[in-house]
Amino acid sequence: MAEYFSQHLADLSLPTLKVYGTVAENFSEPVARRFGVTCLSVLLMYAEAAGLELNHEEPGPTPIEVPDENGNVTEQPFGACSVDQMRRALQRKHRPTSSKPL
Repeated sequence: MAEYFSQHLADLSLPTLKVYGTVAENFSEPVARRFGVTCLSVLLMYAEAAGLELNHEEPGPTPIEVPDENGNVTEQPFGACSVDQMRRALQRKHRPTSSKPL
């Protein structure tokens, strides 16, 4: 299989192929076209970090806690989020909630 990819998809890196494959496993082609592979990939990571259950047929209404440049958080539907907003929301979910030592 690696030979096939190296011959037919040589322009794409292995990490990129993995992202495309993960999105293809979780969402239909119309959903991927509507929201974009990158945004859906970040949504999958966000959902895992936030413990959200996704509707893979209609992810648009999924609530996302999006921080602005000042750190103020507003909730908005995934369908209204840009890739940058999704990345900020994911980064916020990965950031420790306390600075106290464990």
